[in-house]
Amino acid sequence: MPSVRDRDRLFVGTVARKSDLAVIDNEGWYRVPVSTIREDAPWPPRWFAPWETSGASGGGAQQIRCVWEVVDVRMVSREELFPGEAPGAKAGKRYYKLELGDPHSLPKPILTGRRRRSLFIHSDVRLLDGAGSVNDLWSNGPLEDEFWSALKAKGIPAERQWPSYGEEGNAFFDFAVFCMREDIDIEVDGDQHHTVPAISRDDSRRDNATQLRGYRTLRFDSSRIQGGLQRCMAEVEEMVARCGGIEFDAGLGTSDAGGMRSGQPSLFQVTRERV
Repeated sequence: MPSVRDRDRLFVGTVARKSDLAVIDNEGWYRVPVSTIREDAPWPPRWFAPWETSGASGGGAQQIRCVWEVVDVRMVSREELFPGEAPGAKAGKRYYKLELGDPHSLPKPILTGRRRRSLFIHSDVRLLDGAGSVNDLWSNGPLEDEFWSALKAKGIPAERQWPSYGEEGNAFFDFAVFCMREDIDIEVDGDQHHTVPAISRDDSRRDNATQLRGYRTLRFDSSRIQGGLQRCMAEVEEMVARCGGIEFDAGLGTSDAGGMRSGQPSLFQVTRERV
């Protein structure tokens, strides 16, 4: 019998096109490329939340409007999913097919703080309750969750697990804060990042690559956070000021940026163009 925790497993997956949304609504299934699920991921999920891009929703919003119960998960080929499709580059590709039960509408849509191209989150269905944005759906350990709560309390809009792409490889930032002159990558590290030489060297190489992409990096380990979280927040505020103040996503406006509640004032709110 699955544990209570297993019953709460939620997978948030990108729905990029109206045709994909129609498959969910009319046929009751969703596909996930097998290659995108790590071996250590909490899988299979009990619940599925479609994250609709602007192309799927038909408007400017990127949102989650409902959650579906997952009644079965099977590994299938692309040919099984699309038997009438002509052979192409994706022939033979393997997918997890999530068979969906009934949908449950959310009281209000969960929006994206900043526009993303895609979104996949292994989460907990209980986090849907009261979520201000998709950033509230990540749960990457108590230290990072505590840091996220402190950022929100300070009114600092940040994006969790923000993807960054470059020739030297791709990375995901724990928190990304977008500013007028330079952007900020905030990393919340366990103590091993400072005590294990190999990990420290990897962090240094990563920080150098991140700087080339136009980001300033701030790192906070567990001892600093546990010993003075407000001092950490003051350092973030100082860096935001040095970088010219917050730049909000002009396409989404500022109503729910970074997970702040609609209408919440911010000392860092800036709406002019990046200089």
